[in-house]
Amino acid sequence: MSDWQITIPEIGPIRATHVPYVVITSNQTRDLSDALCRRCLYLWIDYPSFEKELAIVRAKVPGIDERLAREICAFMQFVRRQKLEKAPGIAETLDWAAALVALHRDGLDTATLEETVGLICKQRNDVARLWSGGTRIGECLRAFLDHYGDALLNPRTVVVIVSDGWDTGDIELLEASMQEIHRRVRLVVWLNPLLGSPNYEPTCRGMQAALPYIDLFAPAYDLESLRDLVRSLTARWGRSRFGLERSVRESPWPGASRAEGQGQGA
Repeated sequence: MSDWQITIPEIGPIRATHVPYVVITSNQTRDLSDALCRRCLYLWIDYPSFEKELAIVRAKVPGIDERLAREICAFMQFVRRQKLEKAPGIAETLDWAAALVALHRDGLDTATLEETVGLICKQRNDVARLWSGGTRIGECLRAFLDHYGDALLNPRTVVVIVSDGWDTGDIELLEASMQEIHRRVRLVVWLNPLLGSPNYEPTCRGMQAALPYIDLFAPAYDLESLRDLVRSLTARWGRSRFGLERSVRESPWPGASRAEGQGQGA
């Protein structure tokens, strides 16, 4: 840069005729030298939010089904929270979305993820880490029921589940486990960190399977959202000497609403 020129192997040296403004992009796969960094104005560009990534997918992949676009973007947000060697960027999102449209897929399931995960992760270790770290919610709930259900679950119990609903395991097992938990306890509260996004919809199959058995579906992404949860629980169900009462199931999502009549009283 001090000579105002760069060399491109296929073209050769190119010299600037005016003082150049150089923009350097890095995906952090190589370390930049301290000398170079000291001469740069550093600007960190983070991965896009769910809403921004969804807008990009809509614009760049014409004809994509809205549900599929939302599931793709939600899953990519989940993937980037994993400890990967190289987190996928927006380019991988667009490649994956275009491939799923070409394959005529209208939603994500375990088989689709297994077949196309190579479009998301380019490192073998990342693929293995992604699947080993994937949440098998149904299996976890089933194990909880088998080991602790009799000791902890009763008509006074309030069960709180914190998850984004992305289940890489058996969806039918998730639904059956949620149904059993709901039958045995007073209330089921599901806290979803993604619910804080204005345009989020619980379209992934795991969340869809769980919704009918959730009494309160609420966000949990900061301290204020947890305060709102406490206020919502108190306002909706009040308190008895045995705890919260289930009277009428309420949720912002139609799939989770079920009138239960009177709650299980004392």
